[in-house]
Amino acid sequence: MIVLDTSVIVKWYNKEEGTDKALKIQKSHIQGEEKISVPDLMLYELANAIRFSPANDLEELIAIIDNLSKLKLNIILPTTDIIKEAGRISFRYKISIFMMQSILPCL
Repeated sequence: MIVLDTSVIVKWYNKEEGTDKALKIQKSHIQGEEKISVPDLMLYELANAIRFSPANDLEELIAIIDNLSKLKLNIILPTTDIIKEAGRISFRYKISIFMMQSILPCL
């Protein structure tokens, strides 16, 4: 299992630096070689990134979300234990709790 954040998922739909690598990860998931998990916040972040990309419109956003749902990603919902652990790590390493949204599901 790998956990991806939004920056990787966006590359599946917007051509930018790193798109080739991101698409290889997606292909590995589709072929059943690798299971992808994502934090639930990714859905909002992706929709927002697509919405504000000049190349996209509402119809494209809807098509992307429909496509994403067909990929059957493991969407991880935050729990109180995850948030508490995020707080512990945040204080220990002096980093934002938001930075850890894609790390904590692995712990």
